[in-house]
Amino acid sequence: MTSRNNSFFEDSWSKTLISLKKQGINDLALLGGAKLINSFIKEDLITDIKITIIPQIIGGKYTWIPPKETNEIFNLKRLWEIKSIKNLMNNEIHIHYKKI
Repeated sequence: MTSRNNSFFEDSWSKTLISLKKQGINDLALLGGAKLINSFIKEDLITDIKITIIPQIIGGKYTWIPPKETNEIFNLKRLWEIKSIKNLMNNEIHIHYKKI
């Protein structure tokens, strides 16, 4: 694969996926934001969408929480449980979480 900014990207996601498939990689999970997902949608490459919602703050060096406040927030005990899941019209769902 060609190197672009020390990554495996090859000019387009279509070409990159072909290269990954040749290496035996058949499935890919996109973990990212709107720019990444939009780049795949523009090339018509998304075939399935699976969404996981976890009501928990996940930290690390890429967290959106300001570093000064990170320790305070992570030391809070916030546990949640699903109370209900409703299937709404137009392919939407409503999930009700309750703090326990």
